[in-house]
Amino acid sequence: MRLDYRTLPVRLKLQLIGLSTLAVCILLSTLLLIANDYRTSLTFMQQGLQTQARIIADNSAAALRFDDARAAEETLAALRVSPMIHSAEILGPDGELFAAYPDQVAVAAGREHLLGNRTLQLREKIMQRDQVLGELVIHYHLTRFYQDMLGKAGAGVLLALLAMAAAFLIMRRLLVDVADPITQLSALMEKVAADQDYSLRSNLQRTDELGELARGLDTMLSHIERYRTDELHRAEAKLSESENRYNTLVESVPVGVVQLERDGSLAFANRMFWHIAGQPPGLYAGESVLAFVHPDDRAALFVLFRSVMSGQPVAELAFRLQSAGGTRWVALEFNALRGLDGRVQGAVGTLLDVTERRYNEAQLRLAASVFEASHEAIMITDADGRIVSTNRAFTRINEYAADEVIGLKPAVLSAGSTLSEVYRDMWQQLAHEGAWSGELLNRRKSGATYTAWVSIAAVCDGNGQTSNYIGISRDITGIKEENDRIAYLAHYDGLTGLPNRTLFYDRARVELARAQRDGLGFAVLFIDLDRFKWVNDTLGHAVGDALLREVARRLEAGVRASDTVSRFGGDEFVLLLSAVPAEEAAAIAAKLLAEVGGEAICGGHTLYITPSIGLSLWSPQTQDLESLIREADEAMYLAKRGGRNKVCIYEHGVPA
Repeated sequence: MRLDYRTLPVRLKLQLIGLSTLAVCILLSTLLLIANDYRTSLTFMQQGLQTQARIIADNSAAALRFDDARAAEETLAALRVSPMIHSAEILGPDGELFAAYPDQVAVAAGREHLLGNRTLQLREKIMQRDQVLGELVIHYHLTRFYQDMLGKAGAGVLLALLAMAAAFLIMRRLLVDVADPITQLSALMEKVAADQDYSLRSNLQRTDELGELARGLDTMLSHIERYRTDELHRAEAKLSESENRYNTLVESVPVGVVQLERDGSLAFANRMFWHIAGQPPGLYAGESVLAFVHPDDRAALFVLFRSVMSGQPVAELAFRLQSAGGTRWVALEFNALRGLDGRVQGAVGTLLDVTERRYNEAQLRLAASVFEASHEAIMITDADGRIVSTNRAFTRINEYAADEVIGLKPAVLSAGSTLSEVYRDMWQQLAHEGAWSGELLNRRKSGATYTAWVSIAAVCDGNGQTSNYIGISRDITGIKEENDRIAYLAHYDGLTGLPNRTLFYDRARVELARAQRDGLGFAVLFIDLDRFKWVNDTLGHAVGDALLREVARRLEAGVRASDTVSRFGGDEFVLLLSAVPAEEAAAIAAKLLAEVGGEAICGGHTLYITPSIGLSLWSPQTQDLESLIREADEAMYLAKRGGRNKVCIYEHGVPA
């Protein structure tokens, strides 16, 4: 039965190798006993010579390094104690002769002699700190040694060669089967380690321990490959999830995000950027970002971009972006984008559309300017009615500085004279309509009161809840006084202070309506001063005016509080006797005739006054005031024609 050595265990194979090696060693030992003297002598000689050459080389290193040929020759001169040394040389780095023993001439002459003799040449590198400085060459005489050993060496060499050949054949046959698989497995592991390729396999089909090792290695590589594949898939899934999350985040943020290359071209821009730019996403990708910038702002943006490229970590700028819908203001923040080596590779920027914010800020500045520049007092309160802000006009009108009223309620301005119903109506109107306007009597810090026209508006928050109240007020004291004066002048005589024709007619119409309603009559008296023109022309208008004022005083003193004394002009006075019977009206007329007439001192002159009075009485047939006044006027003229200083009553359609 043939033994298949490939199926033998590695241990047995190694034992066979050991036995074969032992047999070869025995054979060689036998042969070497013959040549023992030769080998021993040669070995010791060579070791000694080699050691000697190494020592000489080490001692020559310093001389060669510092180019000291004399020192090198002195070192070589120490070789004279060895009878086997024929000559020695020190060669430079390029092979040139640097020093020689015994000298260069003798060396040159001895070389030809050495060619015909047995010599040994040893070469030793001259090194210092791992640097090769040159080479030491020593020539030894071996002629006599070879002659002595030649016979023994011949036989020994022959037997040694035969033994070595036999051992080589045996060991090669056995070791190839062990060494090759190990080499193959070693090469496999080196390749896996170098390429990180865990899909490689040994593919060794053996049944011994090396086969089990190969199969175990293949199994381990398979597990590692599967684990790496799973980890790679998980990493790819996480990376994909992270990229999706990042893309979703970048695309969903309410600001524009851009990535720029070093040349300023767009490497990436999210949808919000394209929305702000008013362009389809990606249409202008790769173009310079300056193409979207307003021409007047491009230089500033370029300087900002270059500063980021030069290493500045963060830079900010507000500029105008040209879009399809017009110019938009954006706020840009640039950050340097660095690679793994720390060098700036580009820039990442975020853009926020601040067009509306800038507009609102401008409007706020304008509103603030209006707030402070307004000539009307402006006061802002919170929802609880506490003052939070006032303008300069508020201080000018109310004499309170802002810090004196902040936190207080507007009641600090109240004079305490405004009816509580006014405030109740104010709050009800604010609650239902959100605004109120009206007059309030306020008090200044000094204590002086004034009439203010106040407009209040409620301000609501996003939830519709009242957050503030804005009150605007102005001092209308002067306006009211002027209006009162105008109203007075429109209804009263400027000289006497009596109601004028307009006010008389207003009251007479009311009296007419009352009489028509309840049937209780009234009367009209038309009074004219006798010879008044003579007073004006002779004594002057100042005396005439004084006389008119005196007559007005006497007329008002002679009538009831419900009656009206008016001056139509000149010396004509018209009286309205309210709700009076005919007899009483006549009695009042007679009384006035006596009280108005008589002496009067006017302007230093004593005058005698005589009035002429016409009286007309209302009757159910009276339809208008003009008829009644005309009748009184006719009765007055009748009194003048009848001798003056008398009363004439218009009755039954004719003066009586």
